[in-house]
Amino acid sequence: MMGVPQIQGINRDGLAWGSDYGLCGQNVSSFPPWTSRRKDLKIMKLYGIKNCDTVKKARKWLDENGIAYDFHDFKKDGLTSAKLSEWEQAVGWEALINKRGTTWRKLPEEVRDTIAAPSAHEIMLENPSIIKRPVVERAGAVTVGFNADQWAAWKS
Repeated sequence: MMGVPQIQGINRDGLAWGSDYGLCGQNVSSFPPWTSRRKDLKIMKLYGIKNCDTVKKARKWLDENGIAYDFHDFKKDGLTSAKLSEWEQAVGWEALINKRGTTWRKLPEEVRDTIAAPSAHEIMLENPSIIKRPVVERAGAVTVGFNADQWAAWKS
């Protein structure tokens, strides 16, 4: 009799490895809910831009430390207004805007000087590159940026 498939790990692209019954190479988000260890993995969702150096560093760190995650490239795959609103409620719009990046500097000075919650929301939807990365959803919480010390606590 066949047992429940075992997921032994997830790579940086969200694909299973070392798993039984042909699951190897499949995206974990497509696994059925009965798949063994799916809930135990406490999959977090990492949002960012694939080519961003900070996102690359974060994904490498997660892979090296065996922390499972699903990745969503919000520049390529989009970002909904509802998802952005969730993040704004969790961490505030100010924490989401990367004021050190070129996208911020390219905004007209008048826009930068008068930015407020409603305009920030629209600017982030129109220019997802302005969002500080990565944004992480884990265990009902949202964090912004890569912090190896904070993330190390997630391994336990």
